[in-house]
Amino acid sequence: MHEMYKKLTIIILIVIILALLAFSMIFNPKNDFSESENRFLSTFSRFSQSSLRDGSAFSGLESWARDRIFGRDRFLIAKNATQKFLVQQEINGVFLGEEMLAQA
Repeated sequence: MHEMYKKLTIIILIVIILALLAFSMIFNPKNDFSESENRFLSTFSRFSQSSLRDGSAFSGLESWARDRIFGRDRFLIAKNATQKFLVQQEINGVFLGEEMLAQA
């Protein structure tokens, strides 16, 4: 009986986490351009019968979700700060200098 409560608790926690992620992606402010990465973010592909038949409806879903995740800019800032702390000379194709940046 104790084992069943443990499994049920884990299942409920996973469902809550997935629901929070889904809501954060839906209600996150829509940005089409990332200033910190200097690139356009992925857009959600339109569904149609032909795209469902040929499988292209879900082709960009992973990149869209990766670009729309809640707190993404904060994660990127933390990642870059960590790489600077580890004294890396290049971060995502940009070389760091004393007072300037150079793109590779």
